[in-house]
Amino acid sequence: MAIENEIEQLVQSKKTTKARALILTYLRKNQYTKANIFKASQWFRRLSLYKEGLRLLMQLSPFEPLASTDIKIRTAEFLSILGANSFAIKLIKNIQLLTTEDYEVVAGIYFAANDYRTALEYFQKRIALMPDKETYEARLSRLSCADCLVQLDKFDQAINICHSLLKESKEALFVAICKQAMGEFLARAERTREAIKWINEARLSFPGKKESYDHALLDRWTGFTLAKLGKKNESRKYFSQSTKIIKKIGLREEIWLDNLKLEAELGLLNKKDSLRLHYYPGIPKSNNTLEKRPLVLGSENAKIKIDLASDEFVFKKDFYLGLPLELRLLGFLRIVESWGVGFELLKVLLWPEEPNSYLQLEGRLIQLVHRIKTIYKVNVEIKEKRIYLRSKSYMKIMVSMRGYNRLPSKLKTDFSAKDFRKMYNLKKTQSVHWLNKYLSEGRIQRVINGPQTFYRLTSISNE
Repeated sequence: MAIENEIEQLVQSKKTTKARALILTYLRKNQYTKANIFKASQWFRRLSLYKEGLRLLMQLSPFEPLASTDIKIRTAEFLSILGANSFAIKLIKNIQLLTTEDYEVVAGIYFAANDYRTALEYFQKRIALMPDKETYEARLSRLSCADCLVQLDKFDQAINICHSLLKESKEALFVAICKQAMGEFLARAERTREAIKWINEARLSFPGKKESYDHALLDRWTGFTLAKLGKKNESRKYFSQSTKIIKKIGLREEIWLDNLKLEAELGLLNKKDSLRLHYYPGIPKSNNTLEKRPLVLGSENAKIKIDLASDEFVFKKDFYLGLPLELRLLGFLRIVESWGVGFELLKVLLWPEEPNSYLQLEGRLIQLVHRIKTIYKVNVEIKEKRIYLRSKSYMKIMVSMRGYNRLPSKLKTDFSAKDFRKMYNLKKTQSVHWLNKYLSEGRIQRVINGPQTFYRLTSISNE
């Protein structure tokens, strides 16, 4: 118990280096049992050492069908925090929840996935199971319900919850968070002048240093409200501060991209950046009208041309079908430009069916970057677990995204299987695979002309 008490003191004091070393000593001395792994993973979570915690939990094989509910939920929590939300949802689908904390974790995962209705259901179930509805944890879940309601455009309900919580609460940080939430909800409801009063009051109420997630949210909604009041230059300053904090503390991709989405909504981004943001890989689409606008970045004279919608590329003037993973990654990097893409999101995008290999995927990403550099002679850099395409390499690559799931560009008239193979340098087995795929999708049809079989595009070929 002495070592556990010492670790607890170090964790509470946020002495990360010493705590980490002692946690590893504790595990070596007491063995890597399920109970000890759980205890250690929670210490790592409190220290924001999420990868350390996940590495421990993965030793318990959470993706195996017979893995216990508590293993799945704890692992899903870490995956969601790191930004691998689709992997997290694979774990929590169709499992029987055991505790009110389980409901909280699952609700948070669905909220991060923008499934606000499901998140609301789980937050409400958690509250219903609590014997005392006035505890801090219960009030925090009620505020989470309000967050879901405002995302579902139920502004009055969210505002009423916030009013009630402010009357019932005395904790300085929680009161400040509620005031900030009230400002956000009023701003979203277009009650802007009321909103700015609450936001200014929240800023005066927040205790502690100014680089927490709560401060990042406060800056976000200050920027949003100021833009609504026509103060766009001030608004940009607060959005910039918010994004800087979010990136510094290493929160998942979607959180700082939400800032960009709001800036696009408010007209603070130029048209090109708004379109790039809409096609940012792996992020839910923000505007249906943008979906009809094709994204084309780069020159037709580019050395490498990547069409993400049709899974084709051109390299040194030769056409190929079937994007290798390194070129899919390169296409993503050309879209995001200076924003870059984080490791965790890329793992889910490039290997969506391999959650069991999660801890090995970082090594695979490094290998893809090496292939981009050596095979295609493109300058890519890795910085703070994000991958960037150097601006000097932009002109070497053209990327296009004309809708989704389109046919390759060279298929425009009747063609034979032999023609198809020649167009894309395909082996016979490869061409059979692609033709059968397009036939099953109804995008092409067979046309018999005497002894020969041709293929013809259908009316839905590129809808």
